[in-house]
Amino acid sequence: MDPLLQLAEILDPVALCDYIGKKTRYGKKCDHSFKHAQAFLKEYPSADWDQVRPLLESLGAHCDCEIGFNVCTRTDELPEEVEERYGYTSGS
Repeated sequence: MDPLLQLAEILDPVALCDYIGKKTRYGKKCDHSFKHAQAFLKEYPSADWDQVRPLLESLGAHCDCEIGFNVCTRTDELPEEVEERYGYTSGS
């Protein structure tokens, strides 16, 4: 299964992208850690960082700013079921 879809089973990837974008000033302020992703994960108590981190890394994200560059740029690929689960639409 695509790691992006696996991630979407655990948490809302669009909300993650919004949160990371604001915290890193859209990649301009990154300390090359996952501190913001880990803070976001606290909103998903059933999510396990040891499960999420490998998914992010398999998508090319090795820190918060790389989530923006390598994960957030793919959220338009999310299927309609994911959009419905989290209450948003792609605008199409």
